Amino acid sequence: NRGRATPTQPSEERAQIIALTKDGSVVGVYDKDSRQTLEHGVIEPELFAQYYGDQPVLRNVVTISGGDVPPLCLNALLAIEDDKFYEHPGISVTGLARAVYTNLRSGRRAQGGSTITQQLVKNYFLTDERTYKRKLVEIAMAFLVERHASKDDILETYINLIYMGQNGPFEVRGFAAAAQHYFGKPLRTLNLPECALLAGVLNGPGIYNPVRHPEKALVRRTRVLSRMHELNYIDETQEKEANAVPLPTQPERSLTEPAPYYVQAVRRELEGRGIEMENGARIFTGLNLRAQEAAHLAVRQGLDRLETTNPFIKKLKASGKNLEAVLISANPATGEIQSLVGGRGFKATQYNRAIDAHRQVGSIMKPLVYLSAYETEVTSGQPYTPLTLIADKATTHKFENQKWTPKNYDGKYNGDVPMYYALKESLNAATVNLGMSVSPEKVVETARAMGVTSKLKPLPSITLGAFELSPVEVLQVYSSIANFGKKIPLALVERVEDLNGGELFKFTPSI
Repeated sequence: NRGRATPTQPSEERAQIIALTKDGSVVGVYDKDSRQTLEHGVIEPELFAQYYGDQPVLRNVVTISGGDVPPLCLNALLAIEDDKFYEHPGISVTGLARAVYTNLRSGRRAQGGSTITQQLVKNYFLTDERTYKRKLVEIAMAFLVERHASKDDILETYINLIYMGQNGPFEVRGFAAAAQHYFGKPLRTLNLPECALLAGVLNGPGIYNPVRHPEKALVRRTRVLSRMHELNYIDETQEKEANAVPLPTQPERSLTEPAPYYVQAVRRELEGRGIEMENGARIFTGLNLRAQEAAHLAVRQGLDRLETTNPFIKKLKASGKNLEAVLISANPATGEIQSLVGGRGFKATQYNRAIDAHRQVGSIMKPLVYLSAYETEVTSGQPYTPLTLIADKATTHKFENQKWTPKNYDGKYNGDVPMYYALKESLNAATVNLGMSVSPEKVVETARAMGVTSKLKPLPSITLGAFELSPVEVLQVYSSIANFGKKIPLALVERVEDLNGGELFKFTPSI
């Protein structure tokens, strides 16, 4: 649980002890030295999604100056990709000449002759289009980058951005993420054969994947080690010892996005607000990863149970029709949407039913009828109370040239009953009669005050929910009820910052 983290300025930061329950809820914050209770605690939000453009990525930013990257990995990279990196102005004339010669002999573009700077430009600014026009643009931009950035900055950016493989829906970008992906350990702990393998993989992650194509990966690693020896980065003994080390056998762990529907909803909201994020941004949301995991589990188990125990649904499944479900939850006190599952599987369908689907809500509407009554008076001028008697009897209502006689679920009627009993037993007839007494217009007014935004008609049938709402609207209504009638607007996004900490957006509820 992220708690209600309170950001502090660096000068105010002090070591803290944060006490948590087993489910991750914060129960206390204490000063590490004095052990005194603190009013606020600072908790680093959990990172649950990273995107590079529209593509989800696995990426950990590292610094060369901070010692995050082993020198062996830097040397392996330079040896196989650009051994003159610290000498050329952004392009390598010999590399280009060699590529042109090879391409002319083969009759096709077999080589690109790209330096690390050119590769960075292509990955960051350009497409993978293989034309001479794009190559000329790449060369020109490489010159510009070299004029405005230091060699170390270029190399560091490259190490953090370069595509290194795929894990499920996630692109593995950068050496640090690749170290975790292929070896299951931090980049700073890699040894020579591991650094050589990483440097070899980046030229073709699909071809040189050590788990899926070990033979090709081994040949490529050998080539990297040979180049390192030729350039005197390592000696012959180191080369032989590294070549003797077997490739990693750790199976790739296929990851799934923890909250794809939530992320989709966040991205749509930011686009709707016109928030520019081309230069990168940090987005802070109300997502609770434990609640999200529980929501996924509840949806999956609920669907499985219905599809195996309900005869009608079993027939639907057998005919190829899949049942769908949504789950969306929030903290009523803050309005933070903490979990959102928009369907049984994002891979199968990206339609976000929690936000976009509208269904008749039926008895979900009934509490608003009773709330409307509590805000009005009976004909005698007295206020409605839970003990006020209302008629649970069949009554015919006329509207729009139609006649409507609602019935109770069991077909029976109970005469005059207290309001609390009618709500507890979900009596249709009593609820409609109460709604008509306070007026459908009043029920619509109450629904609007509680957060309903969909189109509503003040007809008698509104008392039994004969209209459509989205799940997020239902959540807003019941969150307002949980707050004793006070509507706190629901929010996915709390705030958005640029990469320097500047505020791009902050949600301010309009209560």
